[in-house]
Amino acid sequence: LVVEFRKMINDHPENVFPDYWNDGLNLSFIYSTECNIEKAYKRLIDYFEWYNKIFPMNIQPEDKSIKLLNTGFTYVYGRDHQFRPILVCQPYIIQKSEKDYNADEVIKASAFLFQYIVNNMLIPGQIENWIMILNFEGTSPLKMPDAVKQLIKTLSENFLSRLYKCFV
Repeated sequence: LVVEFRKMINDHPENVFPDYWNDGLNLSFIYSTECNIEKAYKRLIDYFEWYNKIFPMNIQPEDKSIKLLNTGFTYVYGRDHQFRPILVCQPYIIQKSEKDYNADEVIKASAFLFQYIVNNMLIPGQIENWIMILNFEGTSPLKMPDAVKQLIKTLSENFLSRLYKCFV
C-alpha cells in the first residue's frame, strides 16, 4: 500500500513535501482511511492545506491564543510510564469564557501546543503518541462548547495516530 501511495504522490509533482516526511507518516494517512489510497491522498492534501494555512504560526505574548493557554484550558502534565506526554484538556474553561474566545483562537492555541509536542516531545519510532485527559468538571460532554467540538474534529483530522488513549 505504501508503494502505491508513494506512486500516487509522485504522480502529482505539484505537491511539495517537507524534508521530514516519511513512510511512517504516509501510513498514518493510509490507516486513517481504512487503507483506501484515494481517500488517503485526499486527506493528505487537506492536511497540507490546513498545515500551510496555520503554520508557521506568528504568536505574540499578547495574542488571545497565548492567554487561552495560560488559563489552563489545555496543558502538558508530564509523561506516562512509556514516556508518552500526558495532555490535560478542560473544556469547562472555554464554556465559562465562551464569549472571550472564538473557535479559531481555540484551535490556534491547541494546534500550537500540539505541534510543539510533536516537534519537541515525541521521538520517531519510539514515542509517537500521547495520552489525553478530558476534565469535564462543572460541565458534561453533552454541553461541550461548539469551539471545543470544532477543536476535537480539527485535531483528529490533522494529528493522525497521535492519540494513544483518552480518559474522560
